[in-house]
Amino acid sequence: MATSRSLAALLCIALASCRPGPPHQARNAERAQAILAETRAEVRARMTGRTMREIPEAEMSELRRWQIGRYGEAIAADPECAEAYVERGAAYHLLELRAEAVADMRRAFELEPADPHLYEMMAWPFEDGEARTILRAGLRRVASGTRIHRMLRDSFARTYWYDGDYQKYVELLEQAIPTLGSEPQEQRLAWNKLGNGYTALGQHEKAEAAYRAAHGVEVPGRALQDPQLIVRAAMHGGDYARAKVVLAEFAGELRPELRAVLGAVLEVLSEPGSPAARKTSLANIGAAKSLAAGSRRAGSASYYSFLGGVLHLGAGRTAEARDLLQRFAAEAEANATEWRITLRWEIAKARELAQGS
Repeated sequence: MATSRSLAALLCIALASCRPGPPHQARNAERAQAILAETRAEVRARMTGRTMREIPEAEMSELRRWQIGRYGEAIAADPECAEAYVERGAAYHLLELRAEAVADMRRAFELEPADPHLYEMMAWPFEDGEARTILRAGLRRVASGTRIHRMLRDSFARTYWYDGDYQKYVELLEQAIPTLGSEPQEQRLAWNKLGNGYTALGQHEKAEAAYRAAHGVEVPGRALQDPQLIVRAAMHGGDYARAKVVLAEFAGELRPELRAVLGAVLEVLSEPGSPAARKTSLANIGAAKSLAAGSRRAGSASYYSFLGGVLHLGAGRTAEARDLLQRFAAEAEANATEWRITLRWEIAKARELAQGS
C-alpha cells in the first residue's frame, strides 16, 4: 500500500475495539483507551496550525516514535486492544519499519475488531492478496453505499494498481463511479484515478475523457491540476498539434509559467530543431527550473524536470538535456508504485530523446 498517509487518519479511529471482559480486564481496557485518547490529543496539539508538509521530517519521525512507545503502553495494559496494534502498526509503517508494521497489523486482524475503519489502516503494509483479505473483512462489516464502504472499496481496487493489474483496477473504478455519493471531491478524485488507470494502460483518449470528467465536477477551492492532466493526456496521444489546441482551450486555467513551459515543450516535440522551438525553449528554461524546484517531487524525478530536459534539448544544450532526461527516467522508473506508472509515457519519451540527442 502507499508509503505515506495523513496522520489525521490515525485520529479518526472509533473507541470500540478493546474487548472488555471480567472486571480487571475491563479496567485494563479502560486504561488502554485512556492511553490512546491521551496520545491522540497530544498529536492533535502538536499539529495544531500546521499541515503535514509544514512539519520537519525529523520532528515527525520523533513524534511517531513517541506514539509507538505510548501504543506499547496501551498494549501492555490490554493485549487484546486491536486499536493499539493498528495505530502502532501505522506508525511503524510510516517510519518504513515494515516487519514491525506487518506483525502488528496481523495481530490486529487476528483480534477481529468490529470497527470497519481499522481495516483500511490494517492493510497499509501489504501490497498483495493479504491486503485484499483484510479489506474484504472490513467490507463485510459495513453497509454498502456508506462512506467507509466506499473508502474500503477504493483501497481494495488500489491493491490491483500496486500489483500491476491496471485492467482490473480500471474495471473496479468503472463499476464504482456510478455508485458514488454526491460529494464533489470524492467524484473528482475517482475520475482522476480512472484517468491514471487509463494512462497506465496506454489508453490516452479514455484518460483525457476521464480527466475532463473530473474537471467538470465543481469543487470549491480546488487546485487547478485537472487542466494540466488533460493537456498531458492529449500530449501522450502523440498528436502534438491537437495537444496545442487543448492547451489553448485551458490556457486561462493554468499558471502562466506552466502554460508557457507546456507550449514550449509541445513546440519542441512537434518541430524538433526548428528556430521556433529553439527560441521558445531558451525563453522558458528558467521557468521550467522554477517549477521543478517548487514541486512536491523536487529533484530529478519531478515531472517538471522532464519538461526542463525537453527544453534543454530544444535550446540545443544537448549534454545538459541528455543528463536531465536520463536521470529523470532512472529515478522515476525506480519508484515502482507511483512514478513508474503515472509517468510511464514521460519515462519512455525521455529515454527516446536522450538516445537521439
